[in-house]
Amino acid sequence: TSIGEQLKRGLSRPCLIEVAESGEEALEIVDELIEQGESLAVVISDHLMPRMKGDELLRRIHARLPDARKILLTGQASADAVGGAVNHASLYRYIAKPWESADLLLTINEALKSFLQARELARKTARLERTLEVFQRFVPRDFIRQLPAADVTRLALGDGVEREMSVLFTDMRAFTSRAETMSPKQAFAFLNRYLGHAGPIVRAHRGFIVTFLGDALMAAFPGGPDDAIACSVELLARISSFNDGEGLRGDDRLRIGVGVNTGSLLIGIIGDDERWEGSAISDVANTAARIEGLTKKLGISIAASESTIAGLSSATRYAHRRIGEVFVKGRKRPVNVFEIVTAAGDAAPAT
Repeated sequence: TSIGEQLKRGLSRPCLIEVAESGEEALEIVDELIEQGESLAVVISDHLMPRMKGDELLRRIHARLPDARKILLTGQASADAVGGAVNHASLYRYIAKPWESADLLLTINEALKSFLQARELARKTARLERTLEVFQRFVPRDFIRQLPAADVTRLALGDGVEREMSVLFTDMRAFTSRAETMSPKQAFAFLNRYLGHAGPIVRAHRGFIVTFLGDALMAAFPGGPDDAIACSVELLARISSFNDGEGLRGDDRLRIGVGVNTGSLLIGIIGDDERWEGSAISDVANTAARIEGLTKKLGISIAASESTIAGLSSATRYAHRRIGEVFVKGRKRPVNVFEIVTAAGDAAPAT
C-alpha cells in the first residue's frame, strides 16, 4: 500500500495530501502552495529518488518553509546525509526501512500535531506582542524603565522611584474657544494631530511623556535641563510647521506655552486594584505646571525655573533673561522665573 493511501486512512485530522514522483516535482508543488498561501505542515521524503536525494530536497524545502516538519525515509542514507538533514533542514525524524505502518502513522500524526501547536503558539505570541505594544502606549516603555522592577510583570501598585529630573509642561493657547467651532470628533482629531506632532520631539530629546492632560502634556527628562530646554525650543520652533500643515492663518494659528522646572521627582504607579496609571508626583511637577501658566500672563513662550537655568551645562547655551520672583498658585514662596528667548514666530501672546 502506498504511503499516500496509508495517510488518507490513518491521519488524525482532514488534510490535503500532495504526492510527487521526484524532488523537482515536489519543489514545484511547494512553490505552488506558497503562491496560493497554503500552509505545508509535514513533508515526507524517501532518500533515494531520481536526480535529487531526499536530504537535498528537505534542505531546499526548509529554505522555503522552515516551520514545516520534515521526515526522511530510507534504509541506505549515510550518517552524513542524515546529519546534514538534521542540521540544515531541521529534520523532525529519520525512519529506517522497513518501517511499521503504525509507527509511521504515529510519527506523521505527531509531526502534524507539533506543527499545528507551534503555529497556534506563534499566533498567540504575536497577539500578545500586539497587546503589549498597545499597553505600552498607555504606560510607555521609557517610563517603565525608570522603575525598580526588573520586568513589567513584577510591577505592583505603589511602585515608584525618586530621581532628579527636569519636568516640562506645555499646552495650547485658547483651545477651549477653538474647540467651540469644531464638532467633538473634529476637536479630538485636531488634538491628536498636535500631540502626535509633539510626542516625537519629546522622545528625540530623551524625554518621555508622563501624561496627557486634555490639550496639555507633561514630560520628564532624566537627562536634566539641557534635554528639557532643547525640547522646549524645538517645540516652539516647529509649531509654525504644524500650523502651516494645518492650513492655519492669522489669529487661527495655534500657539503654545512651555514651562520647565527641575528637581526631585517621584514617578510610579498609582490607582486601585482595577486600574493603574503611571504618574509623576512632586512639588517640582506642580511648579512646572504653574510656571507654564505664567507664560500666558507674561506674554512669553518658554519659562524656566532657577534650578533649571542653574542645571544647564553652559549658562550661555540658550539666551535667557531673568523675569524675577513670581508668586504662583499653591506656593507660599515666590519662584524665580526666567524666560528662554527664542526667535520662533508663533509666540504666545499675553492674556
